[in-house]
Amino acid sequence: MTFNSFEFLIFFSCIVFLFYIIPHVYRWAILLLASYFFYAKCNPAYGFILFLVTAIDYLLAIMMDRYEDKAARKKIFVLGIVFNLGLLFFFKYFNFFIESFSSLFGTIHISIWYILLPSGISYYTFKNISYLVDVYRKEHKAEKHLGKFALYVSFFPEVLCGPIDRSKNLLPQFYQNVVWDYGRFTSGLQLMFWGYFKKLVIADRLSLAVNSVYDAPANHSSISLLIATYFFAFQLYCDFSGYTDIAIGISKILGYDLTPNFKQPYFARSIGDFWRRWHISLSNWLRDYLFLPITYTMMDNIKSDKFFGIRVENFTYCTGILITWFLGGLWHGSRWTFVVWGLIQGLYLVVAHLSKNIRKKINRKTKWEKKIPILFCLFQIFITFHLVCFSWIFFRANSVSDALYIVTRLFSFSTAGASSISSILNIDTILAFISILALLLVEIIEERKGIQNFLDKRTTWQRYLIYYIGLLYILMFGVFRNTSFIYFQF
Repeated sequence: MTFNSFEFLIFFSCIVFLFYIIPHVYRWAILLLASYFFYAKCNPAYGFILFLVTAIDYLLAIMMDRYEDKAARKKIFVLGIVFNLGLLFFFKYFNFFIESFSSLFGTIHISIWYILLPSGISYYTFKNISYLVDVYRKEHKAEKHLGKFALYVSFFPEVLCGPIDRSKNLLPQFYQNVVWDYGRFTSGLQLMFWGYFKKLVIADRLSLAVNSVYDAPANHSSISLLIATYFFAFQLYCDFSGYTDIAIGISKILGYDLTPNFKQPYFARSIGDFWRRWHISLSNWLRDYLFLPITYTMMDNIKSDKFFGIRVENFTYCTGILITWFLGGLWHGSRWTFVVWGLIQGLYLVVAHLSKNIRKKINRKTKWEKKIPILFCLFQIFITFHLVCFSWIFFRANSVSDALYIVTRLFSFSTAGASSISSILNIDTILAFISILALLLVEIIEERKGIQNFLDKRTTWQRYLIYYIGLLYILMFGVFRNTSFIYFQF
């Protein structure tokens, strides 16, 4: 069952009705049953794995809270981290590493037992790890209510694709007595409609063109590859942020606030700024639970001002960033394309860090930022967007060799296969392009004034006219094929 299915709309309508007619004390149980039903629809066995992980992490956190002795707490904490990462490795990376090892040592035959990947395991594993870390650090008390902890782990709007909510944000909300609020209900519906617009009208239309090019890059010209790369940038954004908008909208209708996950990322002025706007919950998780511990540990163990002739601050930052983004790329999937993509992101951030003083000097001398601030801003956005698009080639390509072929072909400006351009520039992509312009207009308003503030200043009839036009546009031009969301594979 996916958000873009008619089945889900019926399911969600029933949940909302039941949620608001039963007493507050039983609502967690309704949501928990709904979450497990929603999750088990993928595969009933996945529900058992989810419950097993939940029960073990619940018990480990309770045990940690009972001990004041730091050594005992640390042993339980390490056991929890090993268990969660071990489970993630087994289901997500076992096949990948066995296949890589077998191909590296081709003379050795290894019989591979293919293991199916449980949906959403990357998301709820990271949620549980952050919960155990926070309990270990005493930033959050262990949750005593097993049902509400299980709801935190399995909450159906975010169990498959995030956001990766922290326990200190979501768990306390399950204790609040939610009352019907018309403003929250309409705000949630607006977010859901906006998410469906992104997914059905833009992402699913663009997917046809992107798949035809990236699945057979040798059959297409440089311009076709370039167009498909731009298309994929918007397909991925609209697919993933569309899911997030629907998830946050669903939760808002139910009275809960999830962590924001996107903030107009293609208006970012640097790669660092991009990662403060794209998949925010994952970026923050990687920063707080991976990058900072790595850099602090290295700083504590290096006693001199320089390490191999490099300032310690620079060495620890660059090493921490590269390790973090190597693992961040691997988190996305068991393919070398994701690893390369992660390392590219890490290299971008390393180069930006090492060149920041040079760039400041150039700006002071040229005074571009003060003389022509709008053009300077647009220049930064242009460069950042194209750096991101370049990395998306590796993210989307079916193999590293395909990605390298596309990169070399892009800059060869070959016209071979020019006739294939017509296969991606058709009525579907034209409609998607018009919709992208509408998307950018809304995001400009959101960036400058806030879309909710913009709507609030409209009269009632103007607001409802916008809503009805948007709904009609989705119904007329949406692609209703019940296609899966891209990030389900992660």
